[in-house]
Amino acid sequence: MDNAYRTVKTVATAEFTERRSRFIGVLAPVATAEEARAFLEQLRKEHRDARHVCFAYRTADGVKFSDDGEPAGTAGQPLMQLLERGELQNCVLAVVRYFGGILLGAGGLLRAYTHTGAITVEAADTVTMRPCKMVEIVCDYGAYGVLRPLVEQNGTVLDCTFEQDVRLSAALLPERVEAVLAAVTEQTAGRYGGKVTGECALPFDEKGE
Repeated sequence: MDNAYRTVKTVATAEFTERRSRFIGVLAPVATAEEARAFLEQLRKEHRDARHVCFAYRTADGVKFSDDGEPAGTAGQPLMQLLERGELQNCVLAVVRYFGGILLGAGGLLRAYTHTGAITVEAADTVTMRPCKMVEIVCDYGAYGVLRPLVEQNGTVLDCTFEQDVRLSAALLPERVEAVLAAVTEQTAGRYGGKVTGECALPFDEKGE
């Protein structure tokens, strides 16, 4: 998880009709290739009567596209090219086709799938995700009142557990971890510190908020 990447916040859809064939575009965020496959399986169940469900997906652990029975190169590859041009990662772009009874030919299919994919990407709400370090800070209730604002100024609080002590989990940009953990120790006079517990990716603006 070394680089920032663009993805979509939520599922986006768009439709296009060409010579009575109905094309339904769907763009969805997924974390893994397995999630992409599960999403496509569910999409096929929702559109049992569709002739084709063509797709492309890009995740950290897999890249794949399929024409799903359409002429080679008319659907899956142009959908993949749309993801690549948009620099979209960790998402799946699919186009469902309901056949309208009129053959479109390879050129017509290529234009239809490309157009449907393009308007679906255009309809999507995208976000830039940045790699983060997950940190955990355990402190008493008095220190929590001081440390939470410190963390919020530099990252995102993921979870807080309030028991005998407070267990605060947060995501920080990698370049801020050392300074934040040092500030935790300094502001609590050495009573408390923090530790890195893992990695994740979260949306951050230029200020890291």
